[in-house]
Amino acid sequence: MTYRVQVSGIFSAGDGQLDKGLAFMSFDDAGEVFGFEGYAPNIGVRLKNYNDTSGAASKIRELTHYTVSTWKIANINTLSALNNEKQVIRILLVVFFAVAFFGILAVMTALVSDKRDEIALLKTLGLSPAGNTISFLWTGILLGLSASAAGIALGLFLSVNFNLIIKMLESVINAVIRLGGGDYTFTVLNQNVYYLKEFPILTGWRDIAFSALSACFCTISAAIYPAVLSTRFKAAEILRKRAF
Repeated sequence: MTYRVQVSGIFSAGDGQLDKGLAFMSFDDAGEVFGFEGYAPNIGVRLKNYNDTSGAASKIRELTHYTVSTWKIANINTLSALNNEKQVIRILLVVFFAVAFFGILAVMTALVSDKRDEIALLKTLGLSPAGNTISFLWTGILLGLSASAAGIALGLFLSVNFNLIIKMLESVINAVIRLGGGDYTFTVLNQNVYYLKEFPILTGWRDIAFSALSACFCTISAAIYPAVLSTRFKAAEILRKRAF
C-alpha cells in the first residue's frame, strides 16, 4: 500500500546516521502505516543522567515485562571504537610527557654546564649544597608551573573553538580548490564514513588537573639530576682553570 505524506519541515539531529533515515510523524499515522494501531511497540525514556543507563534499565526490567535496550547497547560498536581511540590518546600522552621530560632534562643540564663558573663562584661565597639543589628545584617548579599555565590556556582555547577552527580550515581549503577549478568539497568528517558532523569535545577538570600535575612532576623530576650534578662541581678547580 502506498501512502502520500506531506513534508512539513527538515531538521538535523547532528548525527549522520540518524539524519539519513529518521523521520517524525503523528502517532495515529505511524500506527496506520506500520500496523500497530491502538498500542505503542516501543517506548522511549529520557534520563536526567544519560550515563546511568544500566541502573535505569535494571529498574525498568524489574517493574515491567518490556525488553529494554539502551543507547549504549545500540551504539556499542561506536563506543568501542571511541574507547580504543582513548587508549591510543593515553599512550600518546605518555609519549609526550616522556619527550617533555628528556627535553627539560637536556635544557637543565645545559644550563648547569653553562653556569658552572657562576656556580663555582657562589660556592666560594658560601652557597651550601642544599641551597644549590633547592635553587635548581625551584627553577624546575617555576618552569613547570609556567608551562602548565600556558599549555592549559592554549588547550582550553583550542578545545572550545576546535570545531570552529575546523570549519574555517575547511572553508579555506574549499576556496583554494574552487580557485583551482576543482569541484571537490573537502570535509574533515566525511558523512559517508563518520556519523558525526562535529567533533564531540568534553572538557574534564580531572584531565586538566592530571595534565598540569604531570607537567609539574616532569619538570621537577628533570631538575633533580642537574641539581645533583651541580653539587659535584669543584669550585677551586673550575676557578683555577678560569683564571688561566
